[in-house]
Amino acid sequence: MRWKAFFFERLNKEKDKDNDDDNETNNYGLFFFRNQHDEFQDQLRQDIKKINSSTKAFIPADKTTNFYEVDKPTHDKLLMDNLTSTHKKANTNIIHNISNEAKNITTNLHIDDRAECMAERQAFITLKNHKDNFENKPTCRLINAVKSEIGRISKQILENINTTVRHKTGLNQWKSSASVINWYSDISNKNQHTFAVFDIENFYPSITEKLLTDSINLSCTHENHYSSTTTRHGSRKTPTPLT
Repeated sequence: MRWKAFFFERLNKEKDKDNDDDNETNNYGLFFFRNQHDEFQDQLRQDIKKINSSTKAFIPADKTTNFYEVDKPTHDKLLMDNLTSTHKKANTNIIHNISNEAKNITTNLHIDDRAECMAERQAFITLKNHKDNFENKPTCRLINAVKSEIGRISKQILENINTTVRHKTGLNQWKSSASVINWYSDISNKNQHTFAVFDIENFYPSITEKLLTDSINLSCTHENHYSSTTTRHGSRKTPTPLT
């Protein structure tokens, strides 16, 4: 058996060598390609196949890059609960009225040739997986994908108003992490201060028309069309907000 196995392996090696010599002689500079497998690519291919064949919805997490597989009835219930908690159903006339009002604003500002009409998109949710008892009682963040480009105009006007109010009142505003760090660094006697921990829920739906009007009226009391202020870096122009 040993001799038989020896000559069997030797015969196969000689055949492989003859085939290699023939290929080397007759390939005319052309080569054979073989399939190359990669574990990451194979796993990615399997994940894509699983997603395409799945009948469930994949909901992204709110604070992480995780995705959660949820069946359709559960997804529809979560979406409907978040919609009906802060919103109510409206007719299509309101959409046309908003579009016409946006058209009038852009026309008056001479930017109607570059502003697009508000598109109708479906709202979606993200899962707040960082909340307590997330497995048993999941909570969601409702994302409204329908946004008018008029919001960009009001955002710039609001930034000018906030700049004026901060300058007049000397108050701080939490605009970004960098501004908070600078504000915290300037606090003297930090050992005599404390932190307040809070969590904002339903931020945008809580802004009613009356609250918005009162905020604008309050900001108007601090806006006096002043020209310039002197700082340690010299004189600089301060933007004048629109009233």
